[in-house]
Amino acid sequence: MTSITEAMICWSPRDGLVRDRSTIGKVALFHLLDRRGDVYECAIGACNTKVRTFSRQQREYFVLSTAWRLVLDYHLDPAEVHRALWPLDEYRAALPADCPAPAAQMEALQ
Repeated sequence: MTSITEAMICWSPRDGLVRDRSTIGKVALFHLLDRRGDVYECAIGACNTKVRTFSRQQREYFVLSTAWRLVLDYHLDPAEVHRALWPLDEYRAALPADCPAPAAQMEALQ
């Protein structure tokens, strides 16, 4: 998996000035140096040098509060946010131990 100290959370809000319309309402995780994230309107994480200085607990709080912000402020689908952030060590560590992986959640709905 990966850490927020090496990754960027990229997203395009539904009501923003989106560069690439295929990213509207989407969220994805990219390595800091991966230029594919450039098509998204917003990014946070390793691209902010302060994040790289956070303690483990601060990183967990940061990632989880970012997830909520994506859902509440940017109206992104919670399942999409969960799927995108699952690879982050800090995200999984901040969730309850019985929280299912994204694939398990999708199987339960079918």
